Amino acid sequence: MQKNDYKKFIYFDNAATTKPLKVAVDAFNQICESCYGNPSSDHGVGKLSKNMILQANDETQNMLCTKKGDIIFVPSATIANNIAILGRVRFLQKLKKRKTRVEKIEKNNLENCEEHLKTDDDHIVKVLFSEFDHPSLVEPVKSLDEIKYFSVDLPGLYKYTKPSNEKSIYGSGKGFENYIISQYHKIIEKERVDILILQWVNNENGLILPVLQIAKILKKTLPDIYIHIDATQGLMKLPFKEFMLSMNEDKKVESIFDYIDSFTASAHKFGSVKGAAILWLKEIGSIKPILFGGNQMSGVFPSTENLPAIVSMAKTVEFLKGELDARLKKALEYKIKLYKKIKNDKILFDNLVVLDDFYYNDLNDLNFKDDYEVYKKNSKKILFSPFIVKIYNKKLPAQVVQNIFNDNGIAVSIGSACSTNKKQILKDNLYFGVPDNIASNGIRISFFDEFEDKNLDTFLKVFKQMLERYG
Repeated sequence: MQKNDYKKFIYFDNAATTKPLKVAVDAFNQICESCYGNPSSDHGVGKLSKNMILQANDETQNMLCTKKGDIIFVPSATIANNIAILGRVRFLQKLKKRKTRVEKIEKNNLENCEEHLKTDDDHIVKVLFSEFDHPSLVEPVKSLDEIKYFSVDLPGLYKYTKPSNEKSIYGSGKGFENYIISQYHKIIEKERVDILILQWVNNENGLILPVLQIAKILKKTLPDIYIHIDATQGLMKLPFKEFMLSMNEDKKVESIFDYIDSFTASAHKFGSVKGAAILWLKEIGSIKPILFGGNQMSGVFPSTENLPAIVSMAKTVEFLKGELDARLKKALEYKIKLYKKIKNDKILFDNLVVLDDFYYNDLNDLNFKDDYEVYKKNSKKILFSPFIVKIYNKKLPAQVVQNIFNDNGIAVSIGSACSTNKKQILKDNLYFGVPDNIASNGIRISFFDEFEDKNLDTFLKVFKQMLERYG
């Protein structure tokens, strides 16, 4: 195959970006041609554009199942994450410095005021995140001065995905969840952090964090903690209501938005065009602006809105919301077919390992039909997104595997398109507990809209050939 014949590629890199759905492209083109007015203009064409943004706002709120807070449309989830994280840090730094200054004045000790501002640990902003989060969550924090940050590691994660005494990990789902929650809780309790950053679905291996449970527990421990969630890899893929809503002890519905302060997602990850993303803020006044200009989007993102992309995103949301259960079912079936094909091939079975609900070395003990029924009855049992699969091999470096797949017309990735390969290997080894001998050999395949069996067959055929030839 010619390397530039990309139309014939098998595309297994949907966690990086998805092919826009027809409904998204049609909406984008229609707005470009018929509604090109600036939403800030005070004439008829501008007001029409403004009304379309308001409609998109309503559609987004309905999708999130909340009327609380404000929706801010921005160009990307990276920008949304930076606005939320940097904006909150700036807000707290100003607040804490003001508090420190008042305390020093009250003590009539003005001489060392500036020195105190720089050295008093009680008034340093503390942020908790995880090194395995997306770079747009990690790097903004690391770029800041006069803060303390802490990383949550999950070194036992690999152990928790290995077979227990039961035939399937599903029976241990609660232990898996409790392990993750405990890793966050012990740092929160010890360090009394100000900002907590959570990634709902990990973009590199599909790990689903129990974000509602984490937020609920930690808000009770520290009511003033600011909780930010990046939902980029989960929104419009996993059923939102099942993961983000629950029934409390009083039989009342509670939402993730009862416990968090900001929330982000990106349109191009769920079949819309690039150039639109969601930033939800419980209170706009809880962050300081990091960009300055006009008053668009309440001054949080002061720039002319990308109306075609925003409307395209809203139309895509409207189209997908009735299909989420069916799409999840397709993804689950596809993933299980993949594992079943590996199980039935000795070379693949002996050489491939996955960080997932299933553990390959225990595949002979798994009943795929029974496990799928558990999935289908309660998708909250899913520990990893069925749209993302991280596969390790025991013979070849990940970069070599990726290059061979590319030469054979198959698009896979080593990890996040926003991470370096070296960082990715370190993450797998140090933060998830993946063994040294395979940590540098992992590739990610990810799905969205196409689930053709022949693509799996081709993928596994090429994988088997390279293991036989180069391994």
